[in-house]
This record gives sequence, structure tokens and C-alpha cells, in this order.
Amino acid sequence: MKDSTAIYSLSIVISVTKQRKKLNVATELNNEQVRSFFVGTEALKKLDYNKLMKGRKESKFVVSAYILVYGSRSDRVVKLSDVPAALKFLFVQNQADQENLGTVLLEVDKKVYH
Repeated sequence: MKDSTAIYSLSIVISVTKQRKKLNVATELNNEQVRSFFVGTEALKKLDYNKLMKGRKESKFVVSAYILVYGSRSDRVVKLSDVPAALKFLFVQNQADQENLGTVLLEVDKKVYH
């Protein structure tokens, strides 16, 4: 299938641990290829997760993200057999212990508008 749209996907896992009324927050991306797009994940550590914790001492929250890049000049051929490998980054293992906070879609167009 010919395609000029690049699709990247990832999940951001936010691990929260409550110790003596203080929340310790860690973030993790499951796709290193797109880390440069998400340099602001440190800001997620500053949010107040108390209401989401629902009385638990530990919890994990997941945000899935897609990045669609339009306007590529290449006329590359996308193999349908490669799609599952790209989509695997939308999912995180052991989801039973995690809450999904939703999906984010970022659209970028390489075309220059005058």
C-alpha cells in the first residue's frame, strides 16, 4: 500500500506511590523512537494524582498517543504486515493493575503554507 503519512505510537505510563502523604511520581515511555517528541513528560510529575488514587497506596496510569505526520515527499510503500509491530506501542503489559487515562492524537503536517 503506498502511503506518505508516517504513524508513530506510544504509551506513557505514570507510576504513583503514596508514602507519608507525599506522592512519588515516575514516568516511562514504551517507545524510545519518539522520546524526542515528548520531552515534557517531566511536567506529568507535578500534577496532583490524589483524586485518581482513590485511597490506594500505589497505582499506574496509562496515556496512549498517536503521532500522524502528513506531507512526506517520499512515496514509500507500507507493508501491511508491519502494522502490528508499530501498533504494539499503544499497549502496555499487565493492564489489570493500571487505569487508562485516554488517548491523545497529535497531527503534524510537513507542508509549508504561505
